Amino acid sequence: MLAKIVKDITDSASEAKTSNFNNQLEAMALSRTDDRLILVDHEDALDYTTDMDDSQHPNNAGSQKMANVWRAKLSEFLPVCTP
Repeated sequence: MLAKIVKDITDSASEAKTSNFNNQLEAMALSRTDDRLILVDHEDALDYTTDMDDSQHPNNAGSQKMANVWRAKLSEFLPVCTP
């Protein structure tokens, strides 16, 4: 599993670098057709006006959104466990 990182919203240049990294990560993952890579998208999971603690780290609400994204991706291929 690979994950796109959250945007660095320090300034527009930092935000662009983060998005560029994430785009390159996605392209690399898609190009590796012989591997079973799963890409988790954290970049688009957050509302950057309300979900950030500072310019690089999510607050509790943002962390919960990231956890929900992980859970959704993991549930696509992990078996359902019942008590």
